[in-house]
Amino acid sequence: MSRRLKFVLLVLVLCAGLAAAVGAVAAVTTNTATQCATTTAASHVINVDGLPVSTVGGDALSVCATATATATNSTDTVTTTVPGPTTTVTTTVTTTAPAVQTFESVTSWARPAPASLADAQNVGWTPVPFTDKASLDAAITNLAPHQYIYFAGSSNLTISATGSANAYVIASKNPAAPTVIDFGTATSEWGATVGPHVIFAYNGTGAYDALWLHDDSNLDIYGGEFTGTGARAGINLYGATHNVVWDDFYVHDVAGAGVQETPNNGDIHDVTIRGEVARWAQNPAVDDHPDKGTGLHALLIENSGSSSHNFFNNTAAIYGHDTPAPSASLPEGAGGSVIEIGNSFAGHTLDNNTLYAKGVNLNMQPGNGVNPGSTSVQTGGNVVNLWGRTPDNGLKLGWVEGDKITGSVIHCTTDTWDTANPPVTVLHGRANTTNTYQAGVPFPTGFNIVYQDTVPAP
Repeated sequence: MSRRLKFVLLVLVLCAGLAAAVGAVAAVTTNTATQCATTTAASHVINVDGLPVSTVGGDALSVCATATATATNSTDTVTTTVPGPTTTVTTTVTTTAPAVQTFESVTSWARPAPASLADAQNVGWTPVPFTDKASLDAAITNLAPHQYIYFAGSSNLTISATGSANAYVIASKNPAAPTVIDFGTATSEWGATVGPHVIFAYNGTGAYDALWLHDDSNLDIYGGEFTGTGARAGINLYGATHNVVWDDFYVHDVAGAGVQETPNNGDIHDVTIRGEVARWAQNPAVDDHPDKGTGLHALLIENSGSSSHNFFNNTAAIYGHDTPAPSASLPEGAGGSVIEIGNSFAGHTLDNNTLYAKGVNLNMQPGNGVNPGSTSVQTGGNVVNLWGRTPDNGLKLGWVEGDKITGSVIHCTTDTWDTANPPVTVLHGRANTTNTYQAGVPFPTGFNIVYQDTVPAP
């Protein structure tokens, strides 16, 4: 027998032994494949599956590579084994599956730069500290481009009102370039650093807000806590306002709505807000809807009546939770939706907005119309409510999620809002425990809504 034939037989035996060994573990592996490469060069490197093996020389040689893939949880391990005449090379490549998306992950955008005092100083912005209301007033009055206005107190500062005025107002501030107002962060679902901060509270009996912002632009606002037993809204963001970012605010225990974005005095556009709203709708009597408490939302968008102003190119992310449950004083509980968007009048523009909403423990049990002052029956306990006569052209619901809610993740009724072009699109929807009081489905069909990823399916 020639030396060449002996060598070829040896290689064949090696390949057969390798195949048998792989077969022995086939019960715990998946996707087994075999490839061979042949060389007749005198001396060079053989590559199988792109992996350099060893330098060999002499006669023609067949080298076999067997690849096996074993899945363990979210990790795939790919092992490539190459036997040669004198050596075996094993290479392991581990691929981890993408992280599971959540409401928090898809809304964890970074604050605009500069996002901190140190960042502002590094890029030459002017630091403007304040420690009390007087110094905050002075900073807002003298606000200028590229300032970093920030709370420098060592403990929380409370600014409150009880009479016929909002607790605080930021109005007609339009620097030629961005300016930061950092109130300090009370709490953050998105991991922002918390510490001493400003608390704005309205505890009167009038229809006033903890903070009213209107006719402003080029402002980046961070944090702040907003509350009040008499507050019509924790934050009232009013038109005409544009190019404003407000991240990581915290609204809680307010009489009415958490946040309102209403373009009554002019358009609202290119505004991004992100925050947490807890325990809104504490006093349904402030609601002007027939079924008291159903018209109070963590975020109310548009609803500007017969005015001709518009709401477009805006983004909002709201984590809303723990609305009032039915009690002796509130037989239905209270709280409409985490986000409601719509208008009862035609002729407006509600174009190209993106909303994210997570609702947990939304407890209103509407349908009885028995809350004090109620005259009819409406709906509540929902995550997003779509309604009105203004088409929601290009509206994207980037993430909508409900858990332990009496209503639906998406609630809507037929009207001209659903003539939107492009149609309303739900990118991601998650329903855990929903419709615990009101019969229905978490994701309704038949309203010109496009669903891309929902659990469960519509």
